[in-house]
Amino acid sequence: MPRVPKLSKSRFTYGLQCHKQLWWRCFDARSPELKPSPSQQAIFSRGHRVGDLAQEHIPGGFRIPYDGRQKKKAVKATEQALAAGEKIIYEAAFEHADVFVAADILIQEDEGWTMVEVKSSTSVKDQHIPDAAVQTWVAQATGIPITQVDLMHLNRSCRFPDLSNLFCRTDITERVEACLPSVPGELQAQKSMLDLPIPIREAGAHCRIPYECPFLLRCQDPLPDGHVSELHGLGALGAQKFLERGQNALVDVQPNQLSGNPIWLRQREAAATGEVVCSNQLSAVVPSEAGRVGYLDFETLAPAVPVWEGCGPYQNVPAQFSLHVREGGVLEHHQFLAPEGGDPRPAVAGALGSALAGCSVLFVYDARFERRCLRQLAAYSPDGPAELLAMADRVEDFLPLVRNHVYHPDFHGSFSLKAVLPALIPEMNYGDLRVADGQLASAELETLLLRPETWPEWRQKRTRKELLDYCARDTLALVRLHDWFLAPR
Repeated sequence: MPRVPKLSKSRFTYGLQCHKQLWWRCFDARSPELKPSPSQQAIFSRGHRVGDLAQEHIPGGFRIPYDGRQKKKAVKATEQALAAGEKIIYEAAFEHADVFVAADILIQEDEGWTMVEVKSSTSVKDQHIPDAAVQTWVAQATGIPITQVDLMHLNRSCRFPDLSNLFCRTDITERVEACLPSVPGELQAQKSMLDLPIPIREAGAHCRIPYECPFLLRCQDPLPDGHVSELHGLGALGAQKFLERGQNALVDVQPNQLSGNPIWLRQREAAATGEVVCSNQLSAVVPSEAGRVGYLDFETLAPAVPVWEGCGPYQNVPAQFSLHVREGGVLEHHQFLAPEGGDPRPAVAGALGSALAGCSVLFVYDARFERRCLRQLAAYSPDGPAELLAMADRVEDFLPLVRNHVYHPDFHGSFSLKAVLPALIPEMNYGDLRVADGQLASAELETLLLRPETWPEWRQKRTRKELLDYCARDTLALVRLHDWFLAPR
């Protein structure tokens, strides 16, 4: 075995979730599971931007140069800053007992120091407490009296352009102090574990709480098709009750055990037959395609730090749409992706208003989201809000139609469009697209519209096309899904 790796606040929190995860992170640090996806990279970048803004809201500090590697230099620079009498220190670095931490902001007060931990969330979360506690423990062990611990997070009530209240500071001192006694014991347990071969731990709820472990598939073989955990909305605890009775598969569960839940009963029947199951009411509730009808999908970005009039942190802002329109069997396609350099809503609203002309109904998948987008855009329509507001009231949702009347074994318990589409219409899927989910689309939109200079021109053009292709695939999927509903069976 190599020597025991040093710990840090991030490693400490990984170890709290699972010692086996920490072991792999330390001894298999170059594993493919740890390579961040584009969506994860966007989250990291967002955290850095929020951290920089937090320092601007507590100005006048001395920043410790730290790039994530030169830990000894960062500790030495912190010692020098303290000796020089700096009152506010950013990224103050400390090390004790082979545990390294870097506090986001350290502020000298009359009786000691306030440690400010910055998070890009909009509230204090339970997992933030041990994170702050291990930093407090290390700092205090090096002789720094930490008398208060604050968590600085984004303020839901902030609205651009007034960013003076972008952050909230919540005193978490009592919660941190309650956690402190457990820190040295847990650190020692982690160090002892890292001095041994990989620990044994079965997969369980901890694999996904508070975050999904990147090594999940190393511990847990893929579940077989038709597993009882596929029961829609059952949850891990509910599934455990069936598993304890030896009912691992949906077909092991008797119909009278499914509480009369029609979705579960369809799931069991589909698992038993291997075929799609439709309710007897499906044909009666499928909407008509008569007249001029539209199939609409939006893509949004949700910057942590708002940049447009009236927006708050993480507010979804529509920046792109795809609209397929069908009339008399003829299909036409309209699409729009806002240019960089300004609020996308006026341009999107204008393009959408023209494209929607004459549509009597809009078919979508998840009406709550699309209605919110339409109502937000209505305020920016060059023709006034009335038409887009009226269209928001003419939205019809395919999601409950599928959920309440259709089940295919290949849904695997999910009614998302990405699960439903390839199961019902195998030739319609997203396998050929690089941008193939909404999370990545949102991250790419944010970079394309807010920070295009970070990409070369060829990458900007490629990403714009990829986003257009992805959104168009979503609305064409709605057309094909409608055809599937209407087909005789």
